[in-house]
Amino acid sequence: MKKVKADDYYNDGVFELARFGNTVVSSNHMTEEQHALWIRKIAESYEPLVEEINDLVARIRKLVGQVDPENLLNYLVSMNMFASLNKTSEIDYSADLNCQLRSVEYVQSVLVSSPNIYEDNKEVDNKDESIYADIMRLSTLLYGKMQYFYMVWAAKAESEHAVSDDELRYLMLAQPMALVRGNQYQNFRIQVLSALINPHNEEIKEIYGISSKELIDGLKVMEHNLSSGRLDAAKKMRTLMDRLPDFFDNLPDDYQEEAHETMMQMIGLDLFDVKKHTKWPDSLIEDLSLEIDSDSSFYDHELYSGWPIWELPVQRRPFIRLSGVNYCFDYYNFFDNFYRALQTAIFSKGTAYVERWKKSQTDASENIVGNIFSELLPGCNVYRSNHYKIKGGSAENDLIIEYKDVLFVIEVKGASFTYTPAILDLSAHKVSINNLIQKAEKQCIRVKKYIESSPEVMFYKDDALKEYSFSLRKGDYSQIYMFAVTVDDINEIAAAIEKIEIADAKEDIISISIDDLWVYKDYFDSPIEFIHFIEQRTMATRASSVYTFDELDHLGLYINHNMYTLQADDIANGMPIHFNGYREDLDRYYADKLLGKKTEKPRQSIPSYIEQIINKLVIKEGIKNPLQITNFLLDLSSDTKSYFSESISSIALREKELGRMIPAISFGDASYSLFVNIPGITVISQDERKDYVEANLIKSGSDVCYYIYVSLDDMGRIADVDATLYKKIEIDPERVEKLKAFGDRIVSNRIEMFRIRDNKKKIYPNEPCPCGSGKKYKKCCGRK
Repeated sequence: MKKVKADDYYNDGVFELARFGNTVVSSNHMTEEQHALWIRKIAESYEPLVEEINDLVARIRKLVGQVDPENLLNYLVSMNMFASLNKTSEIDYSADLNCQLRSVEYVQSVLVSSPNIYEDNKEVDNKDESIYADIMRLSTLLYGKMQYFYMVWAAKAESEHAVSDDELRYLMLAQPMALVRGNQYQNFRIQVLSALINPHNEEIKEIYGISSKELIDGLKVMEHNLSSGRLDAAKKMRTLMDRLPDFFDNLPDDYQEEAHETMMQMIGLDLFDVKKHTKWPDSLIEDLSLEIDSDSSFYDHELYSGWPIWELPVQRRPFIRLSGVNYCFDYYNFFDNFYRALQTAIFSKGTAYVERWKKSQTDASENIVGNIFSELLPGCNVYRSNHYKIKGGSAENDLIIEYKDVLFVIEVKGASFTYTPAILDLSAHKVSINNLIQKAEKQCIRVKKYIESSPEVMFYKDDALKEYSFSLRKGDYSQIYMFAVTVDDINEIAAAIEKIEIADAKEDIISISIDDLWVYKDYFDSPIEFIHFIEQRTMATRASSVYTFDELDHLGLYINHNMYTLQADDIANGMPIHFNGYREDLDRYYADKLLGKKTEKPRQSIPSYIEQIINKLVIKEGIKNPLQITNFLLDLSSDTKSYFSESISSIALREKELGRMIPAISFGDASYSLFVNIPGITVISQDERKDYVEANLIKSGSDVCYYIYVSLDDMGRIADVDATLYKKIEIDPERVEKLKAFGDRIVSNRIEMFRIRDNKKKIYPNEPCPCGSGKKYKKCCGRK
C-alpha cells in the first residue's frame, strides 16, 4: 500500500505531530529522564489545583444558595439554548461550550444538596443577572479544570508509582468518559425507551396507576419541550405578532391568553413543568424528584466534596421541586438516565418488583436485539436462549443469529453500570465494567469454541439438555462474529476499552449498546454492507492503531475509508492516532432528518455492477460462502472497485466485436478472475475457466483467487452471477506443471495484446503491470 503523505507536520525534537485529513498522529520522543522530570513538574501542581477546584466548588455553592433557583435555572437553560443554535454535530461544540452545557445539571445538583437562603436575602439577587452569569462562568471553569485535573492526578499517580502503566491507561480513558452526555441521536430516543419500557407495563400500572403508553406519551411531550419547545414557541409568537394588526385596539380574550401562554413558553418556566405537560401521577413525579437541600450526599465525600467526579444527584432523580412545582430542565441528563431512574424508583417498592423488573428486562433486551438483527438481516434465523453441553454441566447463550454463511454469537447484558469514580476506586470500577462486558465476552468465546469443537454441535431448549432445539455445522460458515450488547449506553468506555488489557476485553468481540445497534439498524439498507462493516469493525478490535472514543466513530471511519484499519496502519508508523470529526456527516444527516429536511445519507460509493453482483450472489442458491465473496468485492478500494466495474463494460464491448469470451485476470492482493458472458458469443467451458483461475494462482504466487462469472442481458444488466473461491493449496499437484505452462501463455498473450493496443514496443520494468495488479511490471508478470 502506498504511504500517505501528511497534510501538516511538526517536530520539535520532543513532540512529533502529523495531520492526515481528520486524523492526527502524535509521538513523544522524550528520554526517560525528560519524561520523569516532566511528570514530576505536572504532579507538583496537584495540591494547588485541588485547592483551586475546592475554592471554585465553594464559590459556586455560596452563590447558588443566594439567588432565586427558578430564575437561575431558567437563565442557564436559556443561555445554553442560544449557544447551541445551529449546531448539529459534536465537532461544532468547542471544549468551553461543552463545559458550559454541564452548568444546568451541576447547579441543579448543588441546589438539591444545599440550603438556599434566597427567601431571607432577596436583595442579593441582582436584577442585572450578574450573579447568574458568574455562576455559569464558574461552572464552565470548573468542568474545564476537571479535564486538566485528570492529567495532573495521573502524573501524581505515575510519579508515586501508585498504579501500573496499564491501570493508568485505563483510568485516563475511563474517568473522563463520565462527563460525556447525549448518548444517542434524538431521532431514536423515544423508540428505544418505548422498546425498553413497554415490557414493564404491569409493574408501572400497579405502582403508579398509568400504562407504559401513558408514561411514554409524557416522555414524547417532554422530549419536544426540552429540545425544540422554545424555538417552536418563538415561531408561534412571530405568527401571533403578524396577526396583531388585524385586531387594532380590541384584542380578543383568547388571543391574549394564547399570546401570554406562548410568551411563558418562550421565556418562562412553563415548558419545564412536568406535571402540566405529562399528566403523570404525583407519586411517579415525586419518586423522580428532589427538593432544595433534600440530598446532602453530594457534599458528604471526604475527598473531592461537591466535585463532578461523583455521580450527580440529578442523574439519580432528574426533577427538582421549586415553589411547589416539579421541573425538568436538562434534556440530556433526563433522557440519558430516565430508564435507570425509573428502575430505581420501582426497585424501592419491594424485592418482588425487583425480580419482576429483572425478568421483564432480560426478555425485553434480548427481544430488542433479536429484532434489530432481524431488520438488519432480513430472513435470518434468530435462536434465543440456547443451551449447550460443557464439561461438568451446561451453559446458556442469549442469541445466535444465522444469516447465509455467517453466524452472530451475542450476549445481552441488562444489568446497570454502577458508576464509581475510576480514580477513587479502580477495583469497583473494573468490577462494574467487567460485569457488563467481560462476562459477556467470556460467554461469547465459550460458545464460539463449542461451535468449532466438532463438525456439528447441538443446542437445546433448557439446562436439562433433553429437548433438542437446533444444530450448527461449522463447515457451513465462513465467519463467526461476536457481540456483547448492553442496555446501559457505555459506548465511550466500551469503544476505548478494547485496547486496554487491564479491562480483560477480548479481540474480535464488539462491545456495543442497544442505542448504537439501533442506529446501525436505521443506517444500513443492505445486509451485505452491514456484514462488511462488521468485518471491518471486528478487525478494528485487533488493530493497535485504531483508537476511538465513540462506537459511531467506527461507522464514520468506515464510510470515509472503507477498510479503515488499513488506512490507520498505513499512517500510524507505531504512533497513537487521534480521529476527529468522522461522525460529522452522520450527525448532520440525522439532524436534518429530525428537522424533516430532504437529506442524502452519507455512504460509500459502490459502482452499479458491483452492487448488482453482490445482490445476485446473496439471493442465488448453491453459492458456497456468498458473504465471503461479497466481503471481498466490498474490500476493494474505490479505484479498484471502479476498475472492476468498468472492466465488465469494456470486456462486454470487446467480446461483442470478437464474438468470443475474453477472461480478465487480476493478480496481487485483490486476486480475481473475471468472466463476462454476453448474448451471442462463444463461451469458454467451465473446465477451461477453471484452468484459467488455477493457472493464475500458480503464476501469481497468490494463495487464493476469486472466480467471478457474470452473465449480461441484452440491455447490459447483470442477469446471473456465479462465484467461487479457489485456493492454491487445493490444486491437484499432478496438474501444476501443465498449469504453469498455461499461465506463461496467458501472460504472454496478455502482454502482446497490451502492446498492440497501446502501440508500445516494450513494457518497461517500472511501468504498471498490464494484468491490473497495481504492481510494477518487474515485480509482477515481468519477474524473471
